[in-house]
Amino acid sequence: MIRKIISGLVIATGIAIVVVVIGIFALYLWIDNGTATKIIHELQPTPYVTTLPAPSATSEDTAGGDSAASSNNEAEAGNISGEMVGHGTDSDTYNRGDTAKCYVEVKNTGDATINRVIVDVDVYKSVWGVMIKAIDNQSYVKDDQNIAPGETGRVEIAIPIPDEYDGMSTTGDYRFDVSVIVGDRKIGSFSEKVKVT
Repeated sequence: MIRKIISGLVIATGIAIVVVVIGIFALYLWIDNGTATKIIHELQPTPYVTTLPAPSATSEDTAGGDSAASSNNEAEAGNISGEMVGHGTDSDTYNRGDTAKCYVEVKNTGDATINRVIVDVDVYKSVWGVMIKAIDNQSYVKDDQNIAPGETGRVEIAIPIPDEYDGMSTTGDYRFDVSVIVGDRKIGSFSEKVKVT
């Protein structure tokens, strides 16, 4: 009788271990082979920078690539220098289908006009309590800012939040990590947590 009980416990334990291993492997494949990555990549920002939601990009706004490789013709005009004096998002909670707006305020501390501000954004999504990078180093380049020495300008970027991706909801907790570049220097950074319902 005891032998049957022990045998049953060993079999039950073995089955439990197999189920856990299969579950972990399935989770790994789900995250690694694209389902989570596909959901998260759908959250890529639109290719425009704006103070209000815009239907399309303009010729003066671009998003993409490595910000360090972006040219900045201002360097020849004088000392390009600035500091980030304000930042945030327009809300802490968004509905699926909304557009998240992130802003930075830049003060010109140099002796030349700042015409270009680059905003680099990384977005992380919480998946079972673990923050997974959803958007990797998306650069928004905003030209024609015309921030004179001693003045402060505000730059906003818009990030649309899809309702779903591949049939899965985009509801969840997110973190935006934002860096601001003026000239060839990073002048500030911040993180902002938001919830999508």
